[in-house]
Amino acid sequence: AIAGSLVDCVMSHCTSGAQLGTAEEVSGMLRRHAPTFFGEDKHIFYQATKCLELAKQEQRGATPSVNTHQALSLFLQWARLSPRSTSWTGDLEDLASATAAFASLGFFEAVLALPLAYAQAQDPLNQAHLSNRGESEHTSMYEMRQRCYSCISEALRVLVQGDQESGQAQALTEAQRTQGRKTLLELAAKSSDNIFLQHLYAAMMHFGLESELLVLGGEQLESFLLTDPDGGATDVMKPEQVARLGLVVEWYK
Repeated sequence: AIAGSLVDCVMSHCTSGAQLGTAEEVSGMLRRHAPTFFGEDKHIFYQATKCLELAKQEQRGATPSVNTHQALSLFLQWARLSPRSTSWTGDLEDLASATAAFASLGFFEAVLALPLAYAQAQDPLNQAHLSNRGESEHTSMYEMRQRCYSCISEALRVLVQGDQESGQAQALTEAQRTQGRKTLLELAAKSSDNIFLQHLYAAMMHFGLESELLVLGGEQLESFLLTDPDGGATDVMKPEQVARLGLVVEWYK
């Protein structure tokens, strides 16, 4: 664990600022001499990080730059190559950081595509959909997927509320945030991942996007609105359930 952390520190330094030019040289050295701690997935991850850093240094244009597209392509390769694990802390932190960076660049296709790709690569058998059976592996996969999806809902939160501490609010104007929110939701609505859609609907309600939720529609929305968020654990209706039923009324109008 210590050796792996040292490798990460070295590469993080090499992919930042003026050190970008040394990243490939150091990466090659680590792959030759420390393959246990620096495999192909790590190599591609830091290539992607390098491209993303270059993209962040560029003046933002109307469309994503070549470096931005290249970063997404490499991050998607990383997601597919990342070893399957039962402890995703490091990878999920990297995933959240990359997703937030793509959001600050206004590349919302990447904000959606990367977390969903990582979740599917880690759970290729879709065991998360069986989490209601109570088996530990299914539950673990469900929790992992939720953490991946939270990268997307965090980007949505910033688009709705802004985030002065992270600097993302300064990176996007109000008009860009409004358009970004529309773009992100339109892309998200096309997903066939039912667990993600349930996560998205809940996040939209939490962020006060009920009107947008009804406009978004979709086959899974009615099921979501009629589902008790507490699973029927109590006979007392909580505010969230009342809000869902209110939206059902609006849905049928």
